[in-house]
Parts: sequence; structure tokens; C-alpha cells
Amino acid sequence: MKLQPVFFSIVVLLFGMTLHAFALDLNVINAAAVDEPVMTDVITFCNEQLPFTLTVQTVESFSCTNMDTCQDALAALKTEKDAAAIGLVSLAESDLHQSINTNRMTALINVKPLLSDDTQKTTWRLQRMIMRSVAFLLGMEPSGVPHCVTGPVESVEELDAISRNYFPLYTEKLAKRASEYGLKIRTNQEAAWAPCQE
Repeated sequence: MKLQPVFFSIVVLLFGMTLHAFALDLNVINAAAVDEPVMTDVITFCNEQLPFTLTVQTVESFSCTNMDTCQDALAALKTEKDAAAIGLVSLAESDLHQSINTNRMTALINVKPLLSDDTQKTTWRLQRMIMRSVAFLLGMEPSGVPHCVTGPVESVEELDAISRNYFPLYTEKLAKRASEYGLKIRTNQEAAWAPCQE
């Protein structure tokens, strides 16, 4: 009988360790009908730059007309295994628009103003916006280096002028923050982290 409390404590400890072993996801939800080849290029680049792996989901367009109602639609799709979710939507607004909600851990990117006849330009814009969304969702501050991807931008033209990645120290800080949110950090990250390059 005296062993029961000890046995119970061991079971609780093992159960807690098992739960912790299941890492959470940061899910990118394509609700803007972005072409598959473009999405593949976008996510491949981001996964090379980030210390963790983004997951991708494609859905029909959200039934929403503005960023607020789209945030509601995105939050409804976020599951218990998602530490955070980034939604790509296509709204009539022509201005560069990104909506970050750290309470819900959701971010929205309006794809419409990012589209270009030049596929590479569209791809790079999406890469920049997703990299920005990841950092700000996880509570990171702008880098303070204007040329880096988390630098201030107020227009598509300014977005085109910044880099697509972080600098190494910023990435290291991001990895620590992501780990706190339950994301699985890659320990064998390749040396793809270059200082704010194109």
C-alpha cells in the first residue's frame, strides 16, 4: 500500500513526458488559391531559413470580407496541435495588410496586393510576409536592422526592398522562443542562415 503513491507519481511523470514529446505545429493555411508550385517554393525557402518546420494546409477560401472576420475563420481552423496558424487570404483591399493576433496565435496575410505578373516576385513577397508573420507571432520584436525581413515596411515597394531572412543571432533567439511555444527545433540546422541577404 505504501508503494501506491510512488507508483502513481511515476505514472504521472511518464504521462507528462509523453505529452511533451509531441511537438506542436506552426501551420500555414492556404485559403487564397495560391498555386501549388509557388506555395512549394515559398514553404521550402522558409523551412530552410527557420529552425523548425512549417506545415501546410490548403482549404477553400474563407467566408469572410475583412481581416477581422477572416481572423475568426482562421481561428476556427486552428487545432490543439497548432502552436500557431498563418492564413493566406485574398481580400479586395489593395493595400499591404498583415494582421497578427498573439492572443489567438493567428496571423493573416492578404495575398491580393502581393500578386505580380512576375512569379518570382510574388514568391519572394510571400516568403517575406510569412517570415515576418512567424517572428511577430512568436513575440519577436523587429530586428532593428532596416534591411532585414522584420524591418519596417508600409508598402509593397518597401517590402520588395528588404531581405527575405533574419540575421543569425535573431534566428537563435527565435529558436528559443519557438521552443517555449512547443515547436520542435532542428538541432542539425544546415548553414542556410546568412545575414539578411537576398
